[in-house]
Amino acid sequence: MAQSPTLPSACGRRLPKIGKRVPVLYAILVCTGMLVAGCGPAPSVVKGVIYVASSDGEVLALHAGDGSVVWKVETGGDPHCQPILANGLLYVDEPDLLHDAGIVYAFDTRTGAVRWQHAYFGVTSSLLLADGMLYAGAGSITRQEGTVFALRATDGAQRWIRPFAPYEPILTAIRGSVVFGGTVDGAQVALRTSDGGSLWQTAPRGVASAPPTLAGDTLYVAADALLALKVSDGSVRWKRSQPTPIANHAPVVADGVVYVGSNAVYAYRADDGAPLWDTSIGDGMNAPVVVGDVVYVGNEQHSTLAALVRRDGSTIWTSPTGYGVTQPAIADGTIYFGSDSVSALRTQDGTRRWSHAVQPSVLAAPVVRDGVVYATTAGNFDHHSHCAGATGKRRRPHLGI
Repeated sequence: MAQSPTLPSACGRRLPKIGKRVPVLYAILVCTGMLVAGCGPAPSVVKGVIYVASSDGEVLALHAGDGSVVWKVETGGDPHCQPILANGLLYVDEPDLLHDAGIVYAFDTRTGAVRWQHAYFGVTSSLLLADGMLYAGAGSITRQEGTVFALRATDGAQRWIRPFAPYEPILTAIRGSVVFGGTVDGAQVALRTSDGGSLWQTAPRGVASAPPTLAGDTLYVAADALLALKVSDGSVRWKRSQPTPIANHAPVVADGVVYVGSNAVYAYRADDGAPLWDTSIGDGMNAPVVVGDVVYVGNEQHSTLAALVRRDGSTIWTSPTGYGVTQPAIADGTIYFGSDSVSALRTQDGTRRWSHAVQPSVLAAPVVRDGVVYATTAGNFDHHSHCAGATGKRRRPHLGI
């Protein structure tokens, strides 16, 4: 059985604008995977299949045991959100940064065939699935405005769309009839799932902010400080300031502890924000993944993956990853991640089980189910999607998903 890592509910990548230069800066950061707001998409492991998005526009399905290819599909964009798997379909966002437009795809998990697709304007920052509906946020680089829209998951029919200016909220969680999210300038929102109408919205903080994480009756937000907000109205429960900004990625909450990755990995008590420990592994940390007594975290700047003791943050092992590293996914004693390859390491000691090369790199987190790894790559001109088996060899799919 695959373990269930504690992860943020969605991945989003946006930067606040800084005069007229921001569209260019944003384009550079998206294409290189170096954005400071949002969360880096991590691999997803579901029943032995891993789904991955990479940086030359590919969606791949690989066998989790050895990385052999099950199927590979060419698409037309740069996926930045982790693929979503449900009811035999793999949902993938495919924004095209160069043309400020994109497509949400639903792929058949057995064959990689496209079941439906929905075109939108702008670049997606988030993708969520709940109760048969897909919710997405997208922002236009050229128009400097955004939208949130809802699609029926079975056929892609649009139920509603709502404009936002200047930034769309990055959607991260749904509870009941409410969807929560946050903008890159620090405004947090609660919207009705029925029509996108606003229930409440906080004032912008005026600084780059990561999307919020929902845990219990609290939203946790990493910006120039770590904030805990009441889900009922967005008011502040507590605030924990830091000497350096901590807005790289959405916080992760597990068993009463809030974990944040930035220039170090920080752990705080969830009920009052009291600091517990911090471990410095270098700048450019991804959002941590918590499984059992271990915290796994990737360092994009130094291209390493580390396993830390959850109790005190001490290092168990570190392993080089190649060029960059996505958030990892863990299943059956194996940790999967993307870089310039899709790789599988043993959780016990970080030694490599297998590696499947991709060009140029994987940006979005793989998803794993029933021994197959699904991944997408993203690039400026060429775009593909693959599915591979656990041996690294391409195979005819027979997944029974």
